Amino acid sequence: MNLFVSVKIPKYNMGLEYLNMVRNKREEHLFYGNTSLVPEEKRSEVLKFYEQSIKDGLIYVTEGVESIVTSFRKEDFTKILKENNLPISGNKTDLVNRIIENVSINQIKEIGEISNFIKLTDLGKTKLNEYQTEFKKQYDQFKKEIKLMFDSNKIKKACIIVNKFNESYPFDRDGFFHYYSYKELYDLCLKIKKSDIFNIIALPKAYHDTLRTTLYMYYSFKDFNYEQKFEEIYNGFEQLLIKSDIVKNKDFPFMDFNDYIRGYRITTHLEREKEREKILQKYQ
Repeated sequence: MNLFVSVKIPKYNMGLEYLNMVRNKREEHLFYGNTSLVPEEKRSEVLKFYEQSIKDGLIYVTEGVESIVTSFRKEDFTKILKENNLPISGNKTDLVNRIIENVSINQIKEIGEISNFIKLTDLGKTKLNEYQTEFKKQYDQFKKEIKLMFDSNKIKKACIIVNKFNESYPFDRDGFFHYYSYKELYDLCLKIKKSDIFNIIALPKAYHDTLRTTLYMYYSFKDFNYEQKFEEIYNGFEQLLIKSDIVKNKDFPFMDFNDYIRGYRITTHLEREKEREKILQKYQ
């Protein structure tokens, strides 16, 4: 069987990914300016979906009291009520209605801007849940198949497929959804493969391949705690790091481990803070 051909890449649904992305977000942040959640080249297409989703009863835009409730914290409302010697019992909607009836909506407006928000209807929640459940099944199976490829030392092919999957995300743009490019991921995997770190910290050889695969998977998907998995595979891995000479930051051994694997210079935590301060000063 050709494992490369048989791997099925999970399929994103742009519309339902969009529903998940915009729920509970401010309406004005959807399509305009630097705050837009949607890449400019997809805004026309997504706007049509947005309008159709409202018609189909998948989403709605808050207004009136619901917008006020969503815009502020409960503490903001209780403060106004206390200042006006009014009861503070009830949920946020009760508090807002009490303020409007007994004080003035203007006192609420003085707190800050009232915004309208995108909300999913019950039908929208059902559709999104069905999609996410099915997508997770595909995604979990996909990760298993990629792991098998890494286990079989098919590193290059695994990296190509992972990159194809990452590129299929429908709302990708610079700085919006970061992932390693194929070359970055492949180069990193080769560094992991060639690294002598496991020998340096005296990890028994029987664990080397399993832990390398765990690192390949971490840099490919980044949706699991590789430190925890390392400890599950070899209880005491963190102690091996702490005892080793490569770790400068004994309180953060995995941080130094990560730097070593990627070929970065290992610095102390204090040195890192000073470097951050220098960078921040450049932009002040």
